[in-house]
Amino acid sequence: MPPTDFLNRCADLYRFNPKNAQFNTCLLTVITQDDKIVSEQFILFPVTAAEFQEYLNNIFTKGRKKTFIIHCYWPHPISVDFLTPLIHLSASYQRIKIRLYLSEKAAKISWRNITSWKKMNVVSIVTTLPADHKSPPFQLIKQGKQKRPFVILKYAQSANKKMGIAGQNVWLSNSYTKRLTHKWRSEVDAIVVGSNTLLVDNPSLDNRYYFGSTPIKIALKRDGKIDKNANILRSKGPAIIIIDENATFLNLPNTEQWKIPFNDQLLPSMLHRLTQQRVRTLFVEGGKRLLQSFIDQALWDEARIFTSPQTIAHADAIDAPNVNGRLIQKFRLADNWVSLFRPLDSKRYIG
Repeated sequence: MPPTDFLNRCADLYRFNPKNAQFNTCLLTVITQDDKIVSEQFILFPVTAAEFQEYLNNIFTKGRKKTFIIHCYWPHPISVDFLTPLIHLSASYQRIKIRLYLSEKAAKISWRNITSWKKMNVVSIVTTLPADHKSPPFQLIKQGKQKRPFVILKYAQSANKKMGIAGQNVWLSNSYTKRLTHKWRSEVDAIVVGSNTLLVDNPSLDNRYYFGSTPIKIALKRDGKIDKNANILRSKGPAIIIIDENATFLNLPNTEQWKIPFNDQLLPSMLHRLTQQRVRTLFVEGGKRLLQSFIDQALWDEARIFTSPQTIAHADAIDAPNVNGRLIQKFRLADNWVSLFRPLDSKRYIG
């Protein structure tokens, strides 16, 4: 796992964790086996050596005969006490390689320890990162390589790859994937839907079925006309309605209204403004036109698709988006399959 891939993955981990977390106060650990991620951890300091020992034991007691590589970023000077769990694991299993990524300051202070660990064959590689956390690769961690939010597409489709029927609310997910959707909502900063989804489904876009917060709710509505009793305005959490530059502002409760021209630069302009608002992760839940627009403009980083055993054979059936990506994970929840894709040209590391 090259340093750039590790930092890319750290960027993803950082985005999905508390907004008040600072990169230089975190312990970021990614564990790989056969170049595949088997575990990853984002820990806020202060963390004790005992807590880290427990985390490592849970991983390695399940595969003692396998070779693992531990990739760690430590922002602070490393103490011998904190590295003791790694030393014990390396000595016990002899199939563990440790790669440390340190800031220049931490490396200078800890050089005596690092030298001794290298002689003991405890640490295989030590990569020293730039001291200036305001320049790459730390800008990568803070804002992301593409200078925009991490965009996740999510939708449900039938067995014959239909999203629904025009003008009708068709339910394809089951109760388990519905709860999983709300878990995912709790992990992102914002969620967006298009005007047709707003009209037909009248979604709340909040997190009702899982722990944690509700993301910022965003809807695209060219003319700005929206029912004041719409669920997106009544449900918990802040809302943003994006309207065309020629539309008229309405008096909506607890809602911001952004004017952005509805042209071919609508999505890049929206993502740019969200970046300025410190939105790091964006969940796109529909409809078909909006999802396909993100795909066609190469403005997506991950797609999460539920596939139902149902089929839709209706003259007005809506085709599911065409995601041309690399399958990174697939599992079953009751009668639904859950598939996760990344773009084919994605340089982000995923096992």
